[in-house]
Amino acid sequence: MHSLKNEDIVELTPNGMFGDRDDIQASYDYADLIAGSSESYIHSITPWFVLYNTIAKKYYLIPKDTVNVEENDKD
Repeated sequence: MHSLKNEDIVELTPNGMFGDRDDIQASYDYADLIAGSSESYIHSITPWFVLYNTIAKKYYLIPKDTVNVEENDKD
């Protein structure tokens, strides 16, 4: 298995114009709610940036091809 190093982690820069939520599911639920009740696409941009910022601020991203995971271990 590959030993993770700092350079394996992908960082996202949060967008200062938008907030974030406690976790990915909460931000996704918020985005889905707003997008589903909005008449205009422009209104759904904000909640998707909230989702993006939640990921950028609270999670480390590691490309899947960096880590060797057995198919049985994914579930």
